[in-house]
Amino acid sequence: MNKKNHFSQAVKDLLEGKNEEPIIGNAQPEKAAIEKKAEPHPTVPPVVPQEPAVPAKRPVSAAPLSAGPTIIAQGTTIIGDIKASGDVEMLGSLRGNLEGSGVLKLCGKIAGNIKGKQIELCNSALQGDITATADVIIDSGSVVVGNITANSVVLGGRVKGNLIANTTVAFSENALLIGNVQASQLSVSNGAKLEGEINIRREKEDERAFDQDIVI
Repeated sequence: MNKKNHFSQAVKDLLEGKNEEPIIGNAQPEKAAIEKKAEPHPTVPPVVPQEPAVPAKRPVSAAPLSAGPTIIAQGTTIIGDIKASGDVEMLGSLRGNLEGSGVLKLCGKIAGNIKGKQIELCNSALQGDITATADVIIDSGSVVVGNITANSVVLGGRVKGNLIANTTVAFSENALLIGNVQASQLSVSNGAKLEGEINIRREKEDERAFDQDIVI
């Protein structure tokens, strides 16, 4: 058989399916033989145990702190008025008025009026008026040029001005007053010097001692 006949026979056999290989077993066609790629499983995040919720703490309101004393240091000079809510300790100098709601301890030089609850002067020089709702205490080393109004006054230094007290005015042995005194009670130690008028307020009970006429 020549080459042409062989080629014709081969084409014929191919068309009739004689050259196809038999399918063995359960073999699937080529398309079926392609395995599908496994789809990745979704990643599940690990479960983290949660701590029980702690109730939020309410802020605790602290008690208000009391105001500390206002201190004017020695060597300090202030020009202007001072108004303090509490005690004041004046060791320096002030050219102006001073007002405080507590105890005012003055140990410096002041040119101005002073107003407070209790006022204490120690080796101080003051030119101005003093007004206190409680007591005024002036030691032997202090000098005041001005009027003093208080519930009570204890004078050990020198004052040029009038003293007005609701209750008592007490003069120590070194006291010197050039001015008038008005009080309910007066105490004068030996050695004290007073120059001025003294007015001791009398009670109504004192007037009753003279109600009865003296018959001779």
